[in-house]
Amino acid sequence: MFLQLDPVFGKNYKEGQVYFVYSTKEPYSKGISFFTYNKEERNNIVGTPTHCGICIGENTGIAALDDGVIFEDLGKIFQDKNKRIFFREPILFDEETRNLILTYCKYLLGIEYDWKLAAGIGICNTTLVRTLLSPVKIKKLLQKFNSEDKLICSEFVMYVMYHAEVTTDNDFLRTPREVFEHRMFKEWKKNL
Repeated sequence: MFLQLDPVFGKNYKEGQVYFVYSTKEPYSKGISFFTYNKEERNNIVGTPTHCGICIGENTGIAALDDGVIFEDLGKIFQDKNKRIFFREPILFDEETRNLILTYCKYLLGIEYDWKLAAGIGICNTTLVRTLLSPVKIKKLLQKFNSEDKLICSEFVMYVMYHAEVTTDNDFLRTPREVFEHRMFKEWKKNL
């Protein structure tokens, strides 16, 4: 069950939360969506998140996009009828953690986008590669595509969360969906 809400900064989305975007060609929704989700209810996810970033203020996020790690206008996502946006809050989330998250986000501004890694993820997600290689071998293959001084969106989020001590997981090579399903986040609430 999905609940669509008008975005209200400080109420249903906040600084330091991670946002995930799902895009579709069909007019689907706009604004913020919350839904019932836990590990046993994975089928409640409609589609796969294709992008993620970190909210740093009202209508503003920081994410790794085509132009690198830059500010992102969340207002455009809220108004896009072909996109759905979800916000998740880390389990370990207090004022100090929020400040660390915001500091690391701003510190990474200007880092280039890792096109090589993005291409590698595309290749590794093909049916042929997933049929021929185990998940462990796919992860090793992805390591060969990774550029040390560049980031993709999910890698950016994992890097920030690790350095803000939200997680001890230092495996930053993850897809947006893998970040979405990460154990560092609070479970979705049944009643909002």
